[in-house]
Order: sequence, then C-alpha cells, then structure tokens
Amino acid sequence: DKLFKDTKVYKEPTNLRNSYYVLKFDFSGLSNIINDDKKDIEYKFNKVVISSLKTFIQYYDLEINVEFDVNQSPADNLLDFFTEIQMTRKIYIIIDEYDNFTNAILQDNANIFKSILGKNGFVKDFYARIKAYCGTIVDRVFITGVCSVSLDAMTSGFNIATNITNYSMFNAMTALTHEEVKTIIKDMDIDNSDEIFNIMLENYDGYKFSALTQELVFNPTLVINFLKMYLLEGDIPLNLIDYNILSNYEQIKSIIKCLESYIIFL
Repeated sequence: DKLFKDTKVYKEPTNLRNSYYVLKFDFSGLSNIINDDKKDIEYKFNKVVISSLKTFIQYYDLEINVEFDVNQSPADNLLDFFTEIQMTRKIYIIIDEYDNFTNAILQDNANIFKSILGKNGFVKDFYARIKAYCGTIVDRVFITGVCSVSLDAMTSGFNIATNITNYSMFNAMTALTHEEVKTIIKDMDIDNSDEIFNIMLENYDGYKFSALTQELVFNPTLVINFLKMYLLEGDIPLNLIDYNILSNYEQIKSIIKCLESYIIFL
C-alpha cells in the first residue's frame, strides 16, 4: 500500500499479486575480483548464493535442512536447495546486477570471462540450473544488469531470457517522466519550481531506451541528487553531476576491446 498506492498496478492487480515467494540474489558486491583467479571468483560467487538461499529459508521460516557447501559448485548448492524445498507457492527469482562482476572480469581478463560463462563454467551452470526448474518450482525470473554481454555469452545456459531493455512499453520503467519530475518538485513546495525543472530539463533530459517512443525521461539518481542538494543548501547546486553515476569510459573501452578479441575467438 505504501509503495504502490494510486498506481495502475495497485488499482488493477493481476491474480498473481502476492502469490510468490521471492528469492533474491545481489551480485553487486563482487566487483573487487579483478586480480582473483577462477577458483577465488567461484568461491566468492558461491558465498553470495549460499547467503541468499539461507536468507530465503529464514525469512519464510521454512522447515528444511540443507547442508550448503562453499566448496561445491554454486549450481550444486542451488540443486540441493531445489531438491529439499517443499513450496505451497512458486518462486519468483530476482537477480540484481548479475553482470557487475563479469564486466569487471571482462575488462581485465577475457580468458577467465570465457571460462566461467562458457562450457562447464560455474556461472553458466548456475543459470542452467535455474532454467531447469523454470515452470516447476520457479515460475518467473527477473534480471537486472548493465548490458547483456554476459547472458549472450552463456547461450544455451539461459537462452529462455528475453531482453526487455529496449521495449517501448518499458521506456520509463527505471526512469522519471517529465510529469513525474514536475510532481516531485510541486510536492516539495519549491517557490521557483519552473526554474528548477528547466535547469534539470536542460542538463538531465534526453534519455530514451527505445527508438520506437518519443518520450524522453530523466535519470532518477540525478534528479534526486539535485533536489537533495537544493534542500540542504537552499540554492541551485554548484555541481549538477552525481559522481556515483559518472561513466568510467576507460572501463567501457576495455570491455569493447575484450569483446573484439572474444568475437574473433568465436
């Protein structure tokens, strides 16, 4: 009620509303692994998987006893979980920043990237295990990340996925529309609301995820950072950019370079 009141999804819920157990994996903390070898990367990946499974069991107070082992593969730990679990509801899996660590690996070592996502790679096997249980225990999977390079590299590992990034219907899903930004400014009761909006329009507007839509959207992080600083200082921020989202162009160039060699290899 707190998050979705007055939205369409709240007013017109489907019959699946509140019908899932949600299993979440967050791989954002695996970025500092550039100097690790394949075994160390798998160990850290496995720890995240095991922690997420234990949290799920505890949160839903499930009476199952699974002996997870950080020394066996992430896919096998997931298999042990699926084998033991008895669910009255199906599972909705959410994977956040799935490619955070693989992008870091790709920019530094294309060979390790290929080994963990290619044939017999532990990342590919992990997603293949999820795929095997889709339609039975697992009903839906939602994955977020920076780009689809990792999923593309896995091919048959998780080839049931659909990349919705550029669908016009989802253009504003992770962004703010003009009307939404105006409403936020209005709710803040700012006197010079038109000036504030026009400054953000000039500096932040222009995002568009689909070529099939005319709607331009704002980056939420930039908008929130701007308004936060305005409230703190009582004036237009001197620095309009949030350094948390500055693009690392050297990283992007490194990824493109590795991709070129990876495509040649294939």
